[in-house]
Amino acid sequence: MTLGEAAEAAAAAAASPSPTVTPAGSLRNREYRGIALAQVTSECGDQIAAIALSYLVYSRTGSPFYAAATYAVTYVPWVLGSVLLSPLVDRLPRRRVMLVCDLARAGTAALLVLLTMVKGMPIGVLIGVVLVSSFFAPPFAAARGAMIPDIFENGPGYVAAVATGRILQQVDQVFGFALGGLIVAVVSPRGALAIDCATFLLSYVLILFQVQERPVATVGPRPRLRSLLADFRPDLALVLSSNVRRSLLVLSAASLLFLIAPESLAIAYARQHGHGALAAGLLTAAQPCGVALGAWLFITYVPARLQGEWLLPLVACAAGTLV
Repeated sequence: MTLGEAAEAAAAAAASPSPTVTPAGSLRNREYRGIALAQVTSECGDQIAAIALSYLVYSRTGSPFYAAATYAVTYVPWVLGSVLLSPLVDRLPRRRVMLVCDLARAGTAALLVLLTMVKGMPIGVLIGVVLVSSFFAPPFAAARGAMIPDIFENGPGYVAAVATGRILQQVDQVFGFALGGLIVAVVSPRGALAIDCATFLLSYVLILFQVQERPVATVGPRPRLRSLLADFRPDLALVLSSNVRRSLLVLSAASLLFLIAPESLAIAYARQHGHGALAAGLLTAAQPCGVALGAWLFITYVPARLQGEWLLPLVACAAGTLV
């Protein structure tokens, strides 16, 4: 399903005379509940691993650069991998994509546990394994999002399910970072990575037993890099053909860049000021907590007609706060 089709489905569901389904109501659906629980476990695992690895790298090297690079590299696949790999969800069975991604991330997490046991293991190798593992996150998220319209048949439950997923994503980041700091402090970075591996295995089991297999959305030849690039070109042309869309793309990219920077430096900052893993986790969790709270306040109290006018002032306030 394309973004345009998803938007149309959401609009149709919102305009439907059927009773409104609340986020809590969407969780009564067995399949969606399995997907939501899988999302919670895998996303929390991602945050736990990010804290554990950054803390481990900083402890071994004392370098804020390496600690920040270990954290920031997890965002690279969302820039490149989401463009090239997300179309796979229309060329392959979506449930199978999620299962393969979970197994792959569980395997790379287990590999990281083993590599951290090797004395003198180069930091670049650890960062490389983290990068490989992170490339499985965009297809998993794309497959999960594409399955929601199939589960709710574009009815009123679809809108509630999407809203639930967005809420869970922010909550997962807050609790995942805080929990990651606590686990590293109580157990060890290596133990946190083992728990990360377990979260992906749990996600795999939830999807395996609670989500139905469905036919491929787009029937065609086996996907190749050339065909994935061909699928991407029309979408890129559509975005770049509009001044408004180009401006929003640049604004979003710049905002994301400056949002990542404080998170990636949080562990080094906490350690340099004499604090441990728990404080580092809480400091990292503060930003997604602010994002979630700010988004709720903005949508709740700023009229829709004024929201576009507030974009630049809010960006300036965010930059001023960082300064």
